Amino acid sequence: MAQNSSDKLVELLNEEFTPQKEFTPENIVFATPAAEVGEDYDTTLLVTGVPGKGYYGDASIKYTRISLAALGTGLQLHSETGFTKQDVVDMINAMRVAFLTPDDLEDFTIPPLNPGESADVTLQARALSLGWVGQNTVTLIYGKPQLASVVGVRDLLERKHPGGRSDVPSAWAMLYYMDFTSYRDVLLIDPETGLYADAAALLDLTARLGVPGWSPFSPYDRATSEVPGSNQDFDRVVVQNSIYSASVLGPIYFHYNTFDEV
Repeated sequence: MAQNSSDKLVELLNEEFTPQKEFTPENIVFATPAAEVGEDYDTTLLVTGVPGKGYYGDASIKYTRISLAALGTGLQLHSETGFTKQDVVDMINAMRVAFLTPDDLEDFTIPPLNPGESADVTLQARALSLGWVGQNTVTLIYGKPQLASVVGVRDLLERKHPGGRSDVPSAWAMLYYMDFTSYRDVLLIDPETGLYADAAALLDLTARLGVPGWSPFSPYDRATSEVPGSNQDFDRVVVQNSIYSASVLGPIYFHYNTFDEV
């Protein structure tokens, strides 16, 4: 289950103590956040222990909520079936590793779109949001993203497979410069199974990128600094070492950038 602002705040509270506390949404409750600008905070919040759950009384905490503007400019969301408000939130979370929910936002209207059309929608944080303030504008686009938008450098022939083979195409070389930040949703790895959460969508994407016939198996997600041979222009990489393909050589590296949480 995706995190929300309350979950994130509980997590941060636990990390403030050594050893860590065991606060949960079941044993503490939050009051309404109040804007209060201090030296290193912009919000105050009353936290109250739930009687009989291990904590009692209340305490005031001070912290900084994240501005929606920190999610970056030029956010573009693509859909081939139209958008719901939950879709918009889920796509932003996948692209920016955020923890938005519709409850964090003022109500917003999604205009009707036909295939090929786009519209800008302004998202405004609710005053009662525990985690977010400010606003940002996203562009909703009805249709698939242009594949050219994920290619950083198109002279891919300069890259050669690290094993030196030239008889079979190298997926590593083909995708070395490609930015998969906009496709984070299909790179998500299920923590319980260790497999891609939507392997079919990832296989469809790579097929459109010219990487044929491979089998998703035991991927892992690392910082590029930890993976030799990865493109250091990116923050992170999903590594697919074993691909069980007769048509293309592995490994496959899916590079992407992250959103630094405040």
